[in-house]
Amino acid sequence: MTLNNLKLFPYQIEGIKLIKERKNVLLADHPGAGKTCQAILAAESLGAESVLVICPASLKENWKREFRKWSSKEFSLIVMSYEAAGQLKTPAIGLECFFEVDVLILDEAHYLKNPKSQRTFACLDFYWRNARHHIAITGTPLPNGRAIEAWPLFAKLDEKNFGDKRKFINTYCVRQQTPWGVNYNGSKNLEQLGRIAKESFMIRRKRSETIGQLPPLVRQTVPIEPQFHHGGLSYDDVNKYNGCDTEDLTPEIKSIWRRHALSKIFSSTEYIKNLLKEVECCVVFAHHMDVLSGLKEKLDANCVTNCMLRGDTDVSERQKIVDEFQDGKYKVFLASLHAASTGITLTKAQDVIFVECDFVPSINEQAEGRVFRITQKSVTRSHYLIIENSLDERITSAVLKKQQNINKVMGIN
Repeated sequence: MTLNNLKLFPYQIEGIKLIKERKNVLLADHPGAGKTCQAILAAESLGAESVLVICPASLKENWKREFRKWSSKEFSLIVMSYEAAGQLKTPAIGLECFFEVDVLILDEAHYLKNPKSQRTFACLDFYWRNARHHIAITGTPLPNGRAIEAWPLFAKLDEKNFGDKRKFINTYCVRQQTPWGVNYNGSKNLEQLGRIAKESFMIRRKRSETIGQLPPLVRQTVPIEPQFHHGGLSYDDVNKYNGCDTEDLTPEIKSIWRRHALSKIFSSTEYIKNLLKEVECCVVFAHHMDVLSGLKEKLDANCVTNCMLRGDTDVSERQKIVDEFQDGKYKVFLASLHAASTGITLTKAQDVIFVECDFVPSINEQAEGRVFRITQKSVTRSHYLIIENSLDERITSAVLKKQQNINKVMGIN
């Protein structure tokens, strides 16, 4: 099936049908299965006129783009971050009418694991009450393997089976005495919990059911917001520069593109942190050393374990860093495109993030090849982070278009 010239896979068509059949849904397919488009097309199939999306701040622009990409109708669309949603403490009189929507989409819904947090209250009480249909999305409903963290969301999705917190704790949680007091972080009867959830509201297809339908390597451009004004050129301005083919980049344009990359450090770090809630680890490529150093500083500040391989990394240290990443010591492998695009294996990861890509498509393809192997039984995702309507987007689009042309010649789908 195709829609707007975009292909849907059979399991996605089935997912849209299942979402339509239920008022409350948890779409919990694995990372890379295309959950976003299923939610958007389900909302359209439901005849929704208004949609509220609440998601991590780093994904706001991507959701707007995905609606433009997949939907054939104009929604009354609000995209809000969890931080903004959490600022709602006591709804003002009349605010409920303003926020009444046909469909509420909660992306990365595992964020709602603390029943005492303001964002959980806002999303699962106020916004939930004022929506006719509810679609929660997460590939990791139990991010830490703790049943207690699923309770706030599961209780809203199925009040009959999970609404009673005491009963939920007695059935699925284990009481633990610690030096800091009692908690219920232990779990039991998880098979029963999963079975009831699937029968009631959870849509979760096994990897074996989807991998055969997906291409082995998926490239996607993801818009993110710059942290500061990068002093760059707009998309239209760039078109004045000889069509801005990558061979025509002047030193001035290359300097502007570097400033673009520096302005992406904060949002890129947030994107990486969010991705790590779904996947075990990832590889992050950039070109400029100050961009790599900035990313490392931000990751260190957020206690995200990481290592870095640059052009000036000592030869004796290179393999040690690679081996430690492959052994699971680090969550993030930061790499210079030219220093790490060949000769090393980073198959511990399945996701590759390009904060900067190279002007030459083959360099990016070689970088992806550190993670992607044609014989593997999982999907590798390449995330190209861009600033919309800018030089950054223009150049990245040109590079990816060249890659598509190369693939056509080589007979690669």
